[in-house]
Amino acid sequence: GYQNVSNVYGATLWGLDYLFNLATIGVNSIQFHGGYGGWYDPVYLRPNLDVPDVRPLYYSMYLFAMVTNGSSIVTPTQIVNTTNPMIKVWSVRQQVDGVKIVIIHKGVFNGSSTATVNIRLADAVGTYGAQYKYVTMNCSKGVYSTYNISIGGMTFD
Repeated sequence: GYQNVSNVYGATLWGLDYLFNLATIGVNSIQFHGGYGGWYDPVYLRPNLDVPDVRPLYYSMYLFAMVTNGSSIVTPTQIVNTTNPMIKVWSVRQQVDGVKIVIIHKGVFNGSSTATVNIRLADAVGTYGAQYKYVTMNCSKGVYSTYNISIGGMTFD
């Protein structure tokens, strides 16, 4: 990995999309290598410190695990219309929780830009029913930030 590429919020968005892509082709386990102080490490244990350094890639792993919750069917969801081509949409189907829709904005933006996304919810949901709860993952400092990432307002910094 490279500094300011592998250890920034943009890597979080890449990692999340990558995990969803792998799930659609049947991959049920993945290990991001790390632990030796590389820029891509999800968590780095610094020598002589009691607190782990949680890095951006960990957030994508955490959110993916939170959304898929173990046993799910992940499918890409067709976007009917969007104002931004850097948007990816995934649906996660579960018999217990219904369908969760995940929208990933992979574009470079300053946090104040907006995009409109129209999804044909009936196509994504099918007979499972929809869950309308949402959780946001964002970074107040933008895609090049190494810290200040949060999921639903929670951070590991």
